Amino acid sequence: MRVSIRSYLAVLPLALLATLAPDASAQYLEYRADELGVPVDPAARGIRLLAMGGMRFTIPDENNEITLSDFGQNIAGIASDKDGWSVESWFSRSRTVDESSRLVGDETLRDRLALTSEVMNNRVIYRNGSGRAVGSSFQWVAHSTSDRYGDRSKIRGPLLQAFWNESIGDLALGLSLQRWTDRQSLVSPDVFSIQHRSDVFGWTVAGSYPVAFLELGAQATIERVTIEGSSRDASGFHQDDLEWLRPTKKFRFSAFLPNGGDLELGVNLSTFTLDGAEEANISWSRQFPGNPGGFQFDRKVPTFEEEESGTRIEARALYWLGWAPRVSGFVAHESRSSDVTESPNFIGSRRQGSLDRSRNEIGGGLGTSLFDEELTLAVEGMGIFTTDDTVDLYGAKAQTKARDVSGRVGFEWFTRPDFILRGGYERLLLDSDVDGPFTLQTGQAASVGFGWVPKGATYVLDGLFRYVDRTPDETGGEERDGFELAVYGRLLF
Repeated sequence: MRVSIRSYLAVLPLALLATLAPDASAQYLEYRADELGVPVDPAARGIRLLAMGGMRFTIPDENNEITLSDFGQNIAGIASDKDGWSVESWFSRSRTVDESSRLVGDETLRDRLALTSEVMNNRVIYRNGSGRAVGSSFQWVAHSTSDRYGDRSKIRGPLLQAFWNESIGDLALGLSLQRWTDRQSLVSPDVFSIQHRSDVFGWTVAGSYPVAFLELGAQATIERVTIEGSSRDASGFHQDDLEWLRPTKKFRFSAFLPNGGDLELGVNLSTFTLDGAEEANISWSRQFPGNPGGFQFDRKVPTFEEEESGTRIEARALYWLGWAPRVSGFVAHESRSSDVTESPNFIGSRRQGSLDRSRNEIGGGLGTSLFDEELTLAVEGMGIFTTDDTVDLYGAKAQTKARDVSGRVGFEWFTRPDFILRGGYERLLLDSDVDGPFTLQTGQAASVGFGWVPKGATYVLDGLFRYVDRTPDETGGEERDGFELAVYGRLLF
């Protein structure tokens, strides 16, 4: 049995994006994306809004409405979201590169870590116009990291989903079945590296019902998660197999004002719990120098146990002033805790430690449409403030406060009846540790996009290019450059 510490992939010091709900990162790809601070699906908000500078709240968009289906993410609202058939496809590719300098003796070394993400999504839904909807989706997600020495990790896999929504009078019901698989491949020469592959089966039940002047919704998701890992030395003398179980429960409750008035308002309350554990099926080889003798050898040993839970409450509003301008607002509070207890005999996929997170978000904006809605303009601001209390492997306690403040302006212009030009500009301020040195970054992002809507046609084509540049406020801090390319198509009939 090997007792040396297994090396783990480096984690980028990023804050989670505001669009992520406090769901458990059950799948291994989600777990790694959560560590890296990137969304699993960067195009989830809609390519149209990303092309307008990353608008979140102010611009009306059929994929980002304050409804049970969009903001509430409740499958009981699918039938009422659109009419007839809808076929949607999009592909997004993004790449970010972080560079920093460190002094080793008298020599300055330049560190580099690149993250590449690719997402492809296809979704088909049929709605009969009388409260019934059935559909399916296929999504492919891939994340890869590399440093200045070459590739380090690749994680990729598909998500398959089938869903049904039926209205019985005022009561709407929904059912969804999901299946995820993903596989991690490492090209690191480290003998202690662990390769993971996960298999997730989930089912969701949901419902909604109007009460007084509100539409209320509830949704529950149960996931059966199995993550298998293996580590093997290059010569093939030694391999350990690990099984990591992460059963997860998620609940979401929503309340909305019915659309049609000057005020649109929605509130979500989300919770999750996760109780996981990993067990190692270890091997013993006389050829491996770190192994003890073969006597009193136990083949299966526990590696760690984990407990995670979280709660998030969020509210979003959009108010139409009765003339062109509209005002939006968003607030959210999230709390999350994680505790990992490690086995004293064998080190697995996670190390011992605990995390208690408190996160507050606030945002809003102002938008208007001019010239018979040929030109749309908007400005928004967003602030995310996070406090993490951690206890590491050796019992050392620490508190880290982070902030992420941004402002953006964007436009959409119908240059022709069938062609739309979009653009946006963002100013960014990020500090991963308010009290620490070399953590403050300032930056900017520019985006440009187009839309093609042929007259009388039932299909739409959107495109996007976005570039981000962040620089450290102090010499020796981390620099970031990145871009995103995306294309979206929709067919309605």
